[in-house]
Amino acid sequence: MPDLEELAREDGVLCVFVATKDGFVVDAEADTGVDPEEPAAIASTILLRTKGVMDRLIPEHLEEEKAKVSVVCGHSLILEEINDLIIGLLYDS
Repeated sequence: MPDLEELAREDGVLCVFVATKDGFVVDAEADTGVDPEEPAAIASTILLRTKGVMDRLIPEHLEEEKAKVSVVCGHSLILEEINDLIIGLLYDS
């Protein structure tokens, strides 16, 4: 699994998270320095708003090990499926 703290410090990254396919946030990081709960709240909001998109674009029967999807919803969002987990990176566009 990628180092979320390191990814969150990359230029332009607002939030990075790991979640299950059913929308449970496993871990989240954001380089905001405001509230330690904020990254998980951001990730949960992203997952709730993109759940339908994820269901259509990352189907359960996908045979490939990895699937990358870019979704634009105000910012740029990249979702990647790795070992039944969703890795998400929210970028400032």
